[in-house]
Amino acid sequence: PILIEETRDIIFFPTESTRVVTCSWISFKQIENIRQLDNISIITFRNGRQLTIDISLGSLKNQFIRATMLKEAMIKRRKIS
Repeated sequence: PILIEETRDIIFFPTESTRVVTCSWISFKQIENIRQLDNISIITFRNGRQLTIDISLGSLKNQFIRATMLKEAMIKRRKIS
């Protein structure tokens, strides 16, 4: 995950290796739900739109967890400052 704008909590994470042409960047803050259907993952965004991605739910959730950890680190750093 990468932090784009700390004051607005804008964090994006890649769906796969950034060296792969099919890599997409997902806005962490805009995710409403992540689920699996057969062997694909479906991300539902806060605006109701859905994105179907051909990656495992485990990989996607791992990236989501990493983005969550980055957000928590930002919050802690703000409290210390």
